[in-house]
Amino acid sequence: MEGKTKQCWECHRRRLVCDVTHPECRKCQARGVDCPGYNNLKPVRWVQPQQVNYKKQPLRKGENPKHSRKTTAAQALVPQSLKTSRETNELFEGIEYYNLQICPDLMAAGIGGPQSPFFLPLVAISSFPRGSLQSLVFVALCHRLLQSIDRPATEKAVLVTRMHQHRGESIKALAVMLDKPENHTSDAALASVVTLMMAEIQCAYSPDWQHHVNGAATIIKIRGGLGNLVSTRLYLRHLLRYYVIVDVLGCTTSPNTGLDVTRSQVEMINILPVLYGNGLDSCFPCPPGLFIEIIRVNHLRAQLESAPTSSEKQCTALPEADRLSAAMDILRRIKTYPVDQWATEIAFHASFPPPGVEGSGVMPGFGGWLSMAHIFQCAVAIYCICSLFSEAGSSGGAVDSDKYCPDDIEPFESWDVLADARKTCLTMLLRELRNVRDFPQLRKFVLWPLVVAGIASADEMTKKFVLEELAWISRAVGIAAPLVAREFLQQRAWSLGLRRRKWADLFDRPYLFAV
Repeated sequence: MEGKTKQCWECHRRRLVCDVTHPECRKCQARGVDCPGYNNLKPVRWVQPQQVNYKKQPLRKGENPKHSRKTTAAQALVPQSLKTSRETNELFEGIEYYNLQICPDLMAAGIGGPQSPFFLPLVAISSFPRGSLQSLVFVALCHRLLQSIDRPATEKAVLVTRMHQHRGESIKALAVMLDKPENHTSDAALASVVTLMMAEIQCAYSPDWQHHVNGAATIIKIRGGLGNLVSTRLYLRHLLRYYVIVDVLGCTTSPNTGLDVTRSQVEMINILPVLYGNGLDSCFPCPPGLFIEIIRVNHLRAQLESAPTSSEKQCTALPEADRLSAAMDILRRIKTYPVDQWATEIAFHASFPPPGVEGSGVMPGFGGWLSMAHIFQCAVAIYCICSLFSEAGSSGGAVDSDKYCPDDIEPFESWDVLADARKTCLTMLLRELRNVRDFPQLRKFVLWPLVVAGIASADEMTKKFVLEELAWISRAVGIAAPLVAREFLQQRAWSLGLRRRKWADLFDRPYLFAV
């Protein structure tokens, strides 16, 4: 098909006369197949496993005709409820795309294929919750859309329509499951809720992703808590790990943080060595000690922002000096965290992966991981200073430190020194963010530090750099969250200005810039 396409690719393949209806021709609609459109580039055609085009061969002498009619493996794996040609094709196309294109980017170690806990074997489709399957197809379509910015508008419209449909099917399937009381707290219900939560965040489809977090939290609480599930449901650990990341990082970019939520996060700290590990089994490769400090900042910030009732004041409210002392302790631990030790351990283990585990590409060495460690160390320090020491986030000069600093804090730790520390951290953060561009595998996983850098930045060159990096991550990983971050920075954070506002005032609703 040279030059301008006169018919859709499906009609061309079948040697039919196309009616050239946009965005889908009527003949494709009548047959119940997806019209591939009229693009000049021939589209990739997905086929089901062990399904090939072949010419019918004559039967051999003595061969039973019944034995020649073999059902494909894919058809045998599809649940009866899904056995319609259109839905089956979309399901297998979406899951195959998810396995090949999305799974490797769900872990900073770049592990793909069957070794990844996120990989969904086709043999498991029949036993996998229908709502989760639809959510994965929803994510796959979003990924294709964001990585196909040069597609014609008509083709994009088709992808968006299909996204709507599969999201709706995911919600419908979850509602059907929860209609039965025995399913309310089942593993399938928890997996479906967390999968839908991740899909909503990655595709930035709805700002109400917090409802899914609350739903998952309710199920986890009824099931005996996170620790119980982590120890008894090993196959759910990868999903629970993402639930924890969403729960913790969602508090960092929200207008307020509830004490109940942050208390439960503090209670998670004891199980993080098992659940979070060194950070490489997620898309948030933050050194574990720094991840714990984020939790502590969240909790202290909740205490500072809460307005307890008279009956709660004695047990929840801390004197100003004690709160400031606790914040200083957090900042000191962040500053002294052994980032070089973490980078050395990660680089060593990445050089010798477990038997049978293969990465998606050449992993960076010590230098790349050290840059990542410094990136998260500086980003966590900036979040700590700007959210707990609002005066240091906005101050450019000296402030009367005697009014706020308790006696056990050294005189040099005044607001103006904290403001200088914030500027120093920002300078180092931006330098390392530029360095990590030499490592595409790591460059994908700095969304949250980029947003922190963007919030704390004031000069136009830095803003331009942050916006360019966010756009790159969106295209490379195929998620919409970086685009939401761009809009947030341009439309709200930079117009309000951190120098004139407290950290919490910058956010009009909860945001999530991590997955």
